[in-house]
Amino acid sequence: MATRGTITRKSNGRWYVATHYKDASGKRRQKSHGGFRTKAEAREHLNAVLAEMASGRYVPPSKDTVGQFLVNRWLPAVQGSLRPSTFDSYERNIRVHVLPRLGSLRLQDLSTAHLQTLYGELLESGRATGEGGLSPRTVRYIHRTLKKALSDAVAWSLISVNPDGTVVPPKVEAPERSTWTPAELNTFLRFVQGDPLELAWHLLATTGMRRGEVLGLRWSDIDLVRRTITISRAAVVVSHKLVDSQPKTKRSRRTLPIDARTEKLVRRHRSRQLEERLMSGVPAGEDDLLFTWPDGRPIHPTWLSKKFRKVSAEAGLPPIRLHDLRHSFATAALASGVQPTVVSDLLGHSTVAFTLDTYGHAIPGAHEAALSQVLELISSAT
Repeated sequence: MATRGTITRKSNGRWYVATHYKDASGKRRQKSHGGFRTKAEAREHLNAVLAEMASGRYVPPSKDTVGQFLVNRWLPAVQGSLRPSTFDSYERNIRVHVLPRLGSLRLQDLSTAHLQTLYGELLESGRATGEGGLSPRTVRYIHRTLKKALSDAVAWSLISVNPDGTVVPPKVEAPERSTWTPAELNTFLRFVQGDPLELAWHLLATTGMRRGEVLGLRWSDIDLVRRTITISRAAVVVSHKLVDSQPKTKRSRRTLPIDARTEKLVRRHRSRQLEERLMSGVPAGEDDLLFTWPDGRPIHPTWLSKKFRKVSAEAGLPPIRLHDLRHSFATAALASGVQPTVVSDLLGHSTVAFTLDTYGHAIPGAHEAALSQVLELISSAT
């Protein structure tokens, strides 16, 4: 990029610097800087700007604010590459937590100190109601979002460095996961026999499927000849509305085997749904959801979670979240000797390492077996 600069003194006695250059598209541009008290100050500034231009680090001055960048440029740019639920969380966190505090600040004035203060305030009093702070996990998520946004701002030559690059985000402790024992899972499954949602409860407890994956199942995903269920979508909530979404990761798109018990439940559920649709006057097609209200409306994930808490309490079982059925399945599978690679495939985890990091404690005697193998190797070495 060819660059040059000039220094002029205006009628107010101040010195001004103008830099002339060609941008990436070849267009000639000019930016003015001032006003300096002395010509020496202006010369020093011009030399610094020319050095930045020569190194490729120069960013033309801009009055764009943090809010203008995030709302008008960054969010629209990344929307197409994100899952709807992810974009919704980005937009909501920026609108609710970032814009009220930093939105009016010039983007090029944003500093590490501003961001560190923001995260501290969110931890202290970040809730929209003003009562209490956000969890460290939520603040860390906002930090990751802004770090990515500001990294893009650097790549787009809007700022020279990422002020979020050196921020120390809040530490997040590994959550304590509550799970049911195999006996408690069995108690639950016995209790829900005959329930209109028995198949949903059964799939959640015996396959490790996510809530959204179960609610996103369509009859075209079921193959009773091969006895398989294909997970190719998930029902997620975006801006309080229920929408279809792509699976969480590539490995989340998977095909699971079903046994004779599950096949029986599938057939029974299909018959019940056809009867309900006949009574409501709404036909049931192959591309319809497995789990709906009698009139064909989809079941909201939040309602299913509330229903689970109610049913499990009626069954006299320890309170856990609906998602903890997935953890219970994974823990039971590993404890029973199922290989971690198989468990990882069933759960649709991105890597086996993630499965082991999350559930490795459930493998019985893993540490003892490892030490035994090492001692045997050492003792047999010559």
